[in-house]
Amino acid sequence: MRVRFSPPAPSIHPHAHVWLFCCFFNIYIVFYMQGSQTIVWLNFYPKTESGEKMNAKSKIIVALDVKTLDEIKNLVTTLNPYVGGFKVGLELISEIGGPKVLDYVKSLGGKIFYDGKYSDIPNTTERASSSLNKPSVIMYNVHINSGKDSVKAAIKAAKDVNSNAKVLGVTVLTSIDEEECRDIYNGASIEQQVTKFAHKGKEAGLDGIICSANDLVFLKKYPDLSRLLKVTPGIRSEWAPSNDQKRVATPYEAILAGADYLVIGRQITQPPSEIGTPVDAAILTTKEIEQAIIKLQAR
Repeated sequence: MRVRFSPPAPSIHPHAHVWLFCCFFNIYIVFYMQGSQTIVWLNFYPKTESGEKMNAKSKIIVALDVKTLDEIKNLVTTLNPYVGGFKVGLELISEIGGPKVLDYVKSLGGKIFYDGKYSDIPNTTERASSSLNKPSVIMYNVHINSGKDSVKAAIKAAKDVNSNAKVLGVTVLTSIDEEECRDIYNGASIEQQVTKFAHKGKEAGLDGIICSANDLVFLKKYPDLSRLLKVTPGIRSEWAPSNDQKRVATPYEAILAGADYLVIGRQITQPPSEIGTPVDAAILTTKEIEQAIIKLQAR
């Protein structure tokens, strides 16, 4: 038996048999057979291009696309041990109220991505952002198309009350395809518009952007954008329906492309009957992410 410490990552032969993968105190432990040897590979969590540690379950942000506190309680208490956090979106904000939902999810021990998608004049955006003073809020967002001054106002207000929160910029929604993008943005392609928004967001001081996993392929061409967090909705495994999302990717594909966090809704909260419960779906999704992490390390 051999023990390898990283760096460097092992070059695992395609016919090698990986028979155990586990995580313990921020260390990856991989046992695999290569030829007649059993190799134990120890490695601290690798990081993505933006510097985020690649702990598989922490990459999952579950979308709480529900309408009642009982539904929130059921999902958060059930899934909290298996995911990194929960997205509170416009459906809940409109139905119950943002502050009430934030306090409730916090009381259940959940971390929150507040998906308010602010898009307004700077003063309004600043006042709305200053209300997000909950330590449980780890991320929230603003539309980059609201303008540089509004984005800067959101960042300042958020950091003043919660310095740990990551402020993200929405680029082009994953429900918008190429044809509609050109229609909305005066002939600009998805690549052109997402790239433009990403640079505008970086210049304004955003911590990251929200975009399709498909967009990460062309964003890699711009080294100055590498430190931005990449949060990707529109995530669907091959076993899950795509629903109303048009630009989708699997968890495996998204992580390989460079995503830091994956926003996943119905795939986990309402999985196909053959998959099982939301916990079963979360575990299966985590395994897909782990496979992508191993592949990244083997490159």
